Amino acid sequence: MSARCPDDGQELVTQSVAPECPRCGGVWAAADEFAALTPKAGTHLLAPETRTDAAAFKKPRACPECAAPLAPWRIGKLDAWADRCPSCERFWFEKQDLRSLEMVAKRQAVQQAYQSFTPEERKELARDLAQASEGDGYPLSPIHATLAHLGLPVIRRTQGSRTPVVTWMLALGLAVAYFVGGATQVNDWGLHPANATLADAFSANFAHFGVLHLVGNLYFLLAFGDGVEQRLWRPLVLVMFAVLGTASLMLDAFAQPEVEVIAGASGGIAAIMGACVVLQPQAQVVMAIAERAVKVPIWGWGLAELGLQTLMAMLGVPGTAWIAHLAGMILGGLAGALVRAAKLEIKPQPA
Repeated sequence: MSARCPDDGQELVTQSVAPECPRCGGVWAAADEFAALTPKAGTHLLAPETRTDAAAFKKPRACPECAAPLAPWRIGKLDAWADRCPSCERFWFEKQDLRSLEMVAKRQAVQQAYQSFTPEERKELARDLAQASEGDGYPLSPIHATLAHLGLPVIRRTQGSRTPVVTWMLALGLAVAYFVGGATQVNDWGLHPANATLADAFSANFAHFGVLHLVGNLYFLLAFGDGVEQRLWRPLVLVMFAVLGTASLMLDAFAQPEVEVIAGASGGIAAIMGACVVLQPQAQVVMAIAERAVKVPIWGWGLAELGLQTLMAMLGVPGTAWIAHLAGMILGGLAGALVRAAKLEIKPQPA
């Protein structure tokens, strides 16, 4: 009986090293084949997963050969797993699992090399790294450096390498809606607090007061949407934008019934920003402060942004939907936390 892929049922085809699924690229490897697949990694980087609440158990698989339940084995200390058949003693690796193994092996090799250094060599290495980090203060491209010095946040160190096609499509849709809507779009599509409805709150996400309003929103969407799309099932990005954006604008309308009209995608984009803070905790935000580029953890930036929006809302500064921004960030952060608590995050693919 031929072996079949445990995910899509395709018959496995033997390649140069081990049987492989021609559709998803998964590999069914024995111990000796595993060594040939990942020469820099060893089976010592794998260990049986003992946590019953681990995300690995949410996707049970059957052995491609004997149909016995596969047991998840953790890859290093990552939230990444391979699956092993206790009967056949073979491993099932998704394509990205092999990349994760290589990444862990490289990291381990660097650590072993560092441990072999003498104390003097370690001090010299530390000095060299410190000097390399000086100069312009941050390793940014000229475009990112310009954006940072303009006071715009540049997001660094997000996990994942997926192409953010949904984020790009949403940005394109907002731009098209602006130019199609014409000069009356704010009045036609906007949310009027005196007669607020959910339908108007939804359509208001696609109306903008001018080109600068649109461009500003698009920048923040592209900057933070990428990080969110790396960790979410892609349709959820659109759902988050639409549902939380609509809710944020409704809350703004209830808080400011005297305002004539509310419009703009900033509530939904603020929700994307809040979710990014939670779903990409290792990311950094680079901004220019007093002509100096400063890196801060994304959670620190998020707290500062919440404080700014709260202050502006309390002072009643006109011209900006501060309450929609504040509500969006809070709702987005809560949504991101719910995704993490339910272990629904997408495993980031290493670049």
